[in-house]
Amino acid sequence: MEAQQLNSEEEALLHFGRYAEARAALPWEQRTFKEKVMHHLDRMFLVFLAIFIVIVLSEAAYKFWYIMSWRKILQFLLDSMSYLLMEENKEELL
Repeated sequence: MEAQQLNSEEEALLHFGRYAEARAALPWEQRTFKEKVMHHLDRMFLVFLAIFIVIVLSEAAYKFWYIMSWRKILQFLLDSMSYLLMEENKEELL
């Protein structure tokens, strides 16, 4: 019973996949109104998503650039490098 149900589900998925591929292969003029509307809605959603991602990334870059204290970061990096170089010199003396 379980195996038969799995087979019928697989067959249904294969049938749906073939149907979807066949519908996607149709020329634009032969598509239904619903398919055309869904195509346009899909494109509008993708454009909205791209604009949203660009806005979020630009906001993050703005905050990162103006909120970060670059002088403190530079001083920390210079201190770290000088400490590492001093440790290296101490190891060579031993």
